[in-house]
Amino acid sequence: MPLTLLRLNNKHNFAVLEVGSNHFGELDYLMEICKPDYGLVTNIGKEHLEFFKNLNGVAKAEFELYDYLRKNKKFCFFNLDDSFINKYHHKFKSVESFTYSFTKKSDVIGKFISFDSKFSPIINVSYKNKTSKVKINTFGLHSIYNGLAAISVGLYFDINISEIKKVLLNFEPSSSKRMQVENYKGITIVNDAYNSNPDSVLMGLKSIAEYKTKGNKYIVLGDMLELGKSSKSEHSAIGKSVKKMNFKNLYTYGNESYNTFISAKGVMNNHYFTDKTLIAEMLKRELSKNDIVYLKGSRGMKMEEILENLKN
Repeated sequence: MPLTLLRLNNKHNFAVLEVGSNHFGELDYLMEICKPDYGLVTNIGKEHLEFFKNLNGVAKAEFELYDYLRKNKKFCFFNLDDSFINKYHHKFKSVESFTYSFTKKSDVIGKFISFDSKFSPIINVSYKNKTSKVKINTFGLHSIYNGLAAISVGLYFDINISEIKKVLLNFEPSSSKRMQVENYKGITIVNDAYNSNPDSVLMGLKSIAEYKTKGNKYIVLGDMLELGKSSKSEHSAIGKSVKKMNFKNLYTYGNESYNTFISAKGVMNNHYFTDKTLIAEMLKRELSKNDIVYLKGSRGMKMEEILENLKN
């Protein structure tokens, strides 16, 4: 972030900065560096639980951004579908704000419609009694909230919805290491293995479950790291979700993912591996045209190596 700030000059009207933390006080420090006029917390999720202990801890850390804005009489954007953010919004009603939601009365209201062939979500966006259909060129259900957040900020600053639609349609993630969808010999591979936490895994599974295909769906999961004492229960919960969503094929890898494997008992093709190359070998035998492979795991698990072995 400091490098981005140093690149700014008098020709810039806006600077959009991403900030994050995995310890208390880090956002307080960053706020003093960048001194924002506007701010948005996308959601409160199960990340860095090893340091924050629980969701209340995550919220406390993330809301250091909102606290700075509130105390300095600046402006907040609120996702009303997140229970923690919603409570903050109601607690400090005097804060100047702009709201968005898929389920509640707000300034901007979204509605999920469907996915396209590459899992990019299509949503309806309603603002000031007008509704527009918007396609967000990135993967999965979780993208609808990031997309609606971006749309809401744009609408607040009077950017025309047609221009917003064009930008989101042509959006490309800043890093090629982020989620990728590719077609390999008629098989759709969703490589979402850049990072992982309970919320992102669940949203990824929901996205795959929602997607209509003639083939089979293969879920390949590695450990979610930095969950601390919550690790066993969170990995077990993922296994139960896989079973509840009626997936038939689950391949797991990593010490913690053994808990996912155990709790998914009853899934027809449920396997646990201690060697990633064996996952690739089994996929080679099992996969057919029109099948989908969803790959997810924390960065440290290097789950992309499975794809490299699959293609060799």
